[in-house]
This record gives sequence, structure tokens and C-alpha cells, in this order.
Amino acid sequence: MLKNVFKELTLNSLISIILKLLLIVLFPYLIYLKQYLFALSALIAIMLSLIPPLLKRNYNINLPWVIDFLITSALYLHTLGLTFRWYKTVFYYDIITHLMGTIVIALLGFIMVYTLHFTKKLRLSIPLIGFFTVIFAVAVGAIWEIGEFATDSFLGSKAQISNFDTMKDLIFDTLAGIITAVAGMFYVRYAPENKLSEIIHPFDMILSIK
Repeated sequence: MLKNVFKELTLNSLISIILKLLLIVLFPYLIYLKQYLFALSALIAIMLSLIPPLLKRNYNINLPWVIDFLITSALYLHTLGLTFRWYKTVFYYDIITHLMGTIVIALLGFIMVYTLHFTKKLRLSIPLIGFFTVIFAVAVGAIWEIGEFATDSFLGSKAQISNFDTMKDLIFDTLAGIITAVAGMFYVRYAPENKLSEIIHPFDMILSIK
């Protein structure tokens, strides 16, 4: 039994734990560099990455490892991009992080709505859930761009390089939403019901938290 626990930890959790620790290390490093705005961003990323383990500890809700890994990876890549200015120096880094981050957000939106559908709390067709996923991804992307505009205006962060850069980000947000919606609709159509139940269960518990 102990061997199985260690195997599960190694395969399912170790990478995510390491990324969380590296995020935590980045915070004092940014303080040392006096990059306080980036340090704040790193602190927010740390707090968001700790949501899955906090759900497990406080509510005994075990999110699928893939979800935990994707959330932590997206936050880690974004924080690295800010810390080492890879957004400006590494070709296509901005596109990769936007795609990955929006896919994670769109996936969470798809699963949450599908959970309501699966548990018969909300009746929607699968194509309509897919459409919602795309709109949700674009909406969150637009809010992100508004946030960048606000930090540029009040804090001088220079996150928005140009109108072309903003529109490019929104286009890739839309593409990420479409990819997630199509993949999600395909999966729930062909996956066994018992497998869907395993995925849905923790999200149903989240939606039931009072």
C-alpha cells in the first residue's frame, strides 16, 4: 500500500509540488530585485496554485491531477515570463502562455457547466456547453486585457505593447476556447459514464460548497 501511495505521489503530484515550490522561491527573489509589481503577480500565482491542495485539506475534494498540474504550470510559466522578461525576448512565448492559460480557464468553465448538466441541475445540449466555453474563454481574455490596460495606465507596467498585440492575444484566446470546446465535446461524447463520473464528482462537490 505504501508503495502504491509513493508511486501515485511520484507520477501524479511531484511535478506539481516542485512547480509550486519554485513559484514560492520566485517571490522573495523578485522582492530582492525590487520588482514589486512582478512580486505581487507571483504572490497571486502562488495563492491560485494552492487552491487544489486547500480544497483537498479543507473539504476533502481531490481535483484530477491533470487539472492541478495545468493550473500550476500555466501560472508558473506566466510568472517566469514576467520575472525574466521572456514575454519580450523569447519568440512566441506570449502566444504559448496565452494558449495554455486560456485552455486551462476554458477547461474549468467547460467542466463546471458540464457538471451542472451531468447532475441534472441544468439542462443544456453539449453543443451549447461548447459554445459557452468559447464565449467564456473570450470573456476572461477580454477581462485580462482590461487588467493589463489598467496596470499600464496606473502602474506603468507596459504589458500592452500595441493594439496589434492586444488583438493577437484575444485571437489566440478565442482559438484556445475553440480547441477546448471541441476536445471537451468529443471527450464527453465518447468517454465511459463511470469515467465521466470520476471527473465530475470533485467539481460537483465544489459547486455544493456553502
